[in-house]
Amino acid sequence: MERQCCSHPMLCSLPTMYTFLLGAVFIALSSSRILLVKYSASEENKYDYLPTTVNVCSELVKLVFCVLVSFCIIKKDHQSRNFKYASWKEFSNFMKWSIPAFLYFLDNLIVFYVLSYLQPAMAVIFSNFSIITTALLFRIVLKSECPRKDNCTTKEWTFTEAKWNTTARVFSHLRLGLGHVLIVVQCFISSMANIYNEKILKEGNQLTESIFIQNSKLYFFGILFNGLTLGLQRSNRDQIKNCGFFYGHNAFSVALIFVTAFQGLSVAFILKFLDNMFHVLMAQVTTVIITTVSVLVFDFRPSLEFFLEAPSVLLSIFIYNASKLQGPEYTPRQERIRDLSGNLWERSSGDGEELERLTKPKSDESDEDAF
Repeated sequence: MERQCCSHPMLCSLPTMYTFLLGAVFIALSSSRILLVKYSASEENKYDYLPTTVNVCSELVKLVFCVLVSFCIIKKDHQSRNFKYASWKEFSNFMKWSIPAFLYFLDNLIVFYVLSYLQPAMAVIFSNFSIITTALLFRIVLKSECPRKDNCTTKEWTFTEAKWNTTARVFSHLRLGLGHVLIVVQCFISSMANIYNEKILKEGNQLTESIFIQNSKLYFFGILFNGLTLGLQRSNRDQIKNCGFFYGHNAFSVALIFVTAFQGLSVAFILKFLDNMFHVLMAQVTTVIITTVSVLVFDFRPSLEFFLEAPSVLLSIFIYNASKLQGPEYTPRQERIRDLSGNLWERSSGDGEELERLTKPKSDESDEDAF
């Protein structure tokens, strides 16, 4: 008699295990990043080092890693790639990566200033506003007129409305400052960056291109924007010239460089092989972890409205899983994606509609208009 290894085969499948592992890695890195930013600051919540130096170094780490892996994939497949962008279409496809790179550049920089004004727990709880901005911007980018008429969509939009009401109550009891304004701006920038990045990662032939080759283009522009900030801003340029590039850095800021780098890689894997909503919901789990650490370590005393936000984490995960349940008339669409070794593999998209709408070409749109 064969012994059944698992009562739920879906939970024991390899893709499911990879999904849990990727989510756990993202949660650990995101939580560590917030704490390292806090610990790397001085007692006055100021940074002796230039935050841009952390970002440019993390972009460099990611670029070197992706380039090395890309060369290994190309060598293994015996591919002869032409890295010269001869045609306008190839050049425009390359320049598309500058848009999410610029948005990520702003997002990574704003994080430092948000945590200099707000406690980590307050920063992550207000970052839940990204659920609203993601839903709003996703509809604007895709120019969707109405949501799907099913129960799960109704749940998602009801949850978004409830989320806004709870967040609005929290804001009404607080005296808004620069930190609150910055985190709202960051939510919009972060949501737009992730939505546009997912669109590029999965549209057209990009769906079968290696994620490391794609990220090499993204991180190239990331280094460019951070480098221009260091070079063009006079205060940054003078400090680097007089004190050195790594002036003011400590063990926490050095660790922050590598944590930020690998956290960015985990986001890329989530957007490539899963979806943006999974990324948003994993950030909700980060909220719980940071809140717990803030209470135990930073002597944070949350209010009643703060505790009302906690059940939304479990509710959001439940809604996300419920949206995967489709009627018998729904047939999952197969996606062909290149794995880490450069080989093609197929997986069924759980929802499929977002990916289809993200990558659906428009017949009346030329290459120049798309760019």
